[in-house]
Amino acid sequence: TQSTWATTATYVDVTIKRRCPPINIHFIKGICSIIGGVLVNISLGTMYTFGNMNPYITSYLRSIGKPANLRYEDSVWIFAVTTGCQGLSMWVGGLLIDRLGVRLTTLLGGWIMSSGIALSYYSIQNGFGSLIVTYGCLQGIGIGIAYIAPLSAAMKWFPNKRGTCSGIVIGGFGLGPVIFNVVQTVYLNRDNLPTTQFNNEKFFTEPAILDKVPGCFLVLGITYAIIQLVGALLIFAPPPQCRRLEFDTASVIESVMHDWTLSHSINYTKFETSGREYSPKKMLRNPTFYLLWFTFFFSGQANNFINSLYKAFGQRFIDDDHFLATVGSLGAVCIAIGRFMWGSLTDRYPFKQLMICLCCSVAVLMFTYAATQYVSRYMFLIWTCLSFLAIAGNFSLFPAAISKTFGLAHAGVNYGLLFTCVAVYGPVNAIITSVLSPVLGWFGLFAVVGVFALISASLAFTFNVKNRIGADI
Repeated sequence: TQSTWATTATYVDVTIKRRCPPINIHFIKGICSIIGGVLVNISLGTMYTFGNMNPYITSYLRSIGKPANLRYEDSVWIFAVTTGCQGLSMWVGGLLIDRLGVRLTTLLGGWIMSSGIALSYYSIQNGFGSLIVTYGCLQGIGIGIAYIAPLSAAMKWFPNKRGTCSGIVIGGFGLGPVIFNVVQTVYLNRDNLPTTQFNNEKFFTEPAILDKVPGCFLVLGITYAIIQLVGALLIFAPPPQCRRLEFDTASVIESVMHDWTLSHSINYTKFETSGREYSPKKMLRNPTFYLLWFTFFFSGQANNFINSLYKAFGQRFIDDDHFLATVGSLGAVCIAIGRFMWGSLTDRYPFKQLMICLCCSVAVLMFTYAATQYVSRYMFLIWTCLSFLAIAGNFSLFPAAISKTFGLAHAGVNYGLLFTCVAVYGPVNAIITSVLSPVLGWFGLFAVVGVFALISASLAFTFNVKNRIGADI
């Protein structure tokens, strides 16, 4: 047995030397792919600036009477459609990788997204319905197509650090709002003009703000398209021969990151997977997939709710637009930190433990979030940042869980199928928010989201998948 393992290790080393590119090129392309993925995700992550844009969009549509009675709780349908279309189109992105490659797939999806945002210059002037098509549907489709390719490429370059790589790449999602929350607010409300009270809500009425709203979409769309082009050019797909050997060469690649040498012996026990490869069809027959799907569905409710309404809630007791934009940007920093933090933790701790910790943290924050309006703006800032830090883990834990449970060979399509839950939880969240808000009020809405988080924790508790040495993945 000992000689068999040694022979296998020697075979893999020789194969790498003969069939893979020189190790320095391999390493550089992998790092460039991670950098390119971060840039692309900075642009894709601007979907989370909707919470900052919601007051401007709603106020503008009310001012032109399309419709005049629009509420913030109604406008969340734009974000629900965005996340829904993202979830439905993500598996398409996984399929396109094999046909177009990671670079063209990334660019195609990115430019569909950017086109949707730029076209919102015209659609917002036609009314709420038209804006849903461009800023909601087109943006979501583009994000879904472009999302998988950079993530898949990064994990395949460094398969033994999948959690860390996915955390870094999708951490760019958090950096996007950090930058563009400020850009949007400075562009639209440089002078920090206040809102005006209408019944129980506050809206912008100053023409100096409202007249700039359509043009803001055009500027943002062009800017995102440029960032996506640069990012896509930096992304490389691993050579096919390296992808076929990735399960044997995982620890070799890890050693390359440390000392740039092939002298490290292979440690098979460190590669924490279930030891099997599942095609999408086979995965859909596995009950574990549906357990992950519903766990993601319930935990994702907080993501949509906080991202789309934190500013609308804060405006009720904070009359400072620049402060609220700062809250959004700091929250986005926490998203970036959170995605990297949770991604790194997946390389050390089992999915079940991390998911239960995440969901319980979200539940506590949601049950107490409404109390921030009675304390101070700084408690609101802290609770918002902690909420973003917690919910960011969803998008690091689940990619790693899918690849560890069902293998890397079809990870792109498999994660895209899991992400279809977003197409469901987005509209469900919008229904709860728009229909039940007059009955439940803000405290009731936060409580419902907290209950959903506890349900997700209960489902995560039943997750029981082992790696090839019998430990929890």
